[in-house]
Amino acid sequence: MCYFMEAKRLLSLLVVIACVSVSPAYAEDSSPDEAKAMAEKAAEFVRANGAEAAAEEFNKPESDFIHNDLYVFAVDKEGVFLSHPIKPALVGKNMIALKDVEGTPLIKHFTEVESEGWVPYKWPHPVTKKILPKKSYVINVDGFILGVGAYYQE
Repeated sequence: MCYFMEAKRLLSLLVVIACVSVSPAYAEDSSPDEAKAMAEKAAEFVRANGAEAAAEEFNKPESDFIHNDLYVFAVDKEGVFLSHPIKPALVGKNMIALKDVEGTPLIKHFTEVESEGWVPYKWPHPVTKKILPKKSYVINVDGFILGVGAYYQE
């Protein structure tokens, strides 16, 4: 009887540990409204501090411009990444030809945003790995093109 109760307690503990260990770093996906708000905050930062300081700030792994699953990325008019805190190896690389699974040239679309707006595409979810609809709110601040993306339901 004691063995059974001990095994039951151990099983309960293992279930809790499994749930915690497979949980993403964030509780749930952020909303497109949250992505837009972060992009607008980032654009204000660029206007106040300049593109160089902004790129430096956006590239920091412990930046105010990273929250849950949201982060600010930036490209120039040619599609060269100026910041990407999640994949720093992209910084300095021209990704203008990058396409989603449906052939949408998303970086090219980012560079075509004259002022600000949404750019939709399909992208693998970092946790589930499923291809899901995602859109980035992109703001062009004098050729410094920044964005923040969020997954959403169609």
